[in-house]
Parts: sequence; C-alpha cells; structure tokens
Amino acid sequence: ATTMAVSNGDYGGGDPNDRHYHDDDYQQSLEEELSEILEAFYSIISEEEMNKYQAFVEKTEQMKIKRRSIDAPERAPDFELPDQDGETVTLKHLLEQGPVVLVFYRGKWCPQCNATIMRLQRELEKIKAKGATLVAISPMLPDGTRVFSTKRELLFPVLSDVGNHVARKFNITFTVPEEIRPE
Repeated sequence: ATTMAVSNGDYGGGDPNDRHYHDDDYQQSLEEELSEILEAFYSIISEEEMNKYQAFVEKTEQMKIKRRSIDAPERAPDFELPDQDGETVTLKHLLEQGPVVLVFYRGKWCPQCNATIMRLQRELEKIKAKGATLVAISPMLPDGTRVFSTKRELLFPVLSDVGNHVARKFNITFTVPEEIRPE
C-alpha cells in the first residue's frame, strides 16, 4: 500500500519525504506485523508460488514507486470516486474538512496491503486527533470495497478506483504479473 498525506490540496513543505505518513514506532511494528503475515502466507502456498511472489516484491521495490509518485510541492489531483456505501467522495470536499491521509490499496489479495489497512484502522484515532481524515483507494469494484470494509469493520471510507484512474494521476501504478494475480 502507498500512503500519502495531503493538506490543502498540496503536500506542503519542501521535503518530499514529509508527504508520506511517518512514525518510527508505527513503521517498526508494521514491519513486524508484515513479517508475521508473510510467514503465515508462505506457509500455505507452494515453494514455487512463494518464489514468484518474492520475485514480484523485489521487482516492485526496484521500480521505486514512492520516488516517482507526485512530488512536493505539486498539487494533489482532485478526484471523484464512489465509497463503499455508493456515496460520491471528492478530494476537494475532504480537504475542506482538513488534511487527508490517502492510502492506495491494491486489493484483498495483497498481504502487505491488508496489514497496512488493518494497522491504519488501529491508528485511526491518532490520525483523527491530528485533524486528518483517512481514506483508502482501491481498484476493487464498489461491491468489493463494501464487502472488504464490512468484513474488516473499517471506520473510514474505502473508495473504488476501477481502472486505477486516480492512482495513475498520482503516478503509482504498475502491472501485477499474471502468475501473482488471484484467480
């Protein structure tokens, strides 16, 4: 998952790293959670599938997606997407309420994304205490975002970006190889 903080339509500040949610305790414990999840994930798949997945993860790390995402002080592109309840959400409207933390979530098949989403759910009160709104954006169909947010008892909007049109505006898309995609 890729997480970005947006304030007043831009990232503010001159340091591009400032626009990404950063908390050392959060990052360390998230990495521990991810390790546990990946261990469990690897225990239920074949060695061949595990090798393919690990190669995919290494390849995506080499793509340096975080570095090529829109950069400070670029203005975050506005968007209009349906949430899990079918309501239309715009970045412009969200920003009128204060800063926004955007999380781009690949889908329920991604163990790292699931861990990140669940961790952010647990951190939601801290995010709100800073006056920010947390919003997840996924290429899942609206029905998928509804099922996912209900099953995970998420207390923040999960927006459906079918076709990754918004993710493309943020320059964070990449193709997942066929052998990694869920059936």
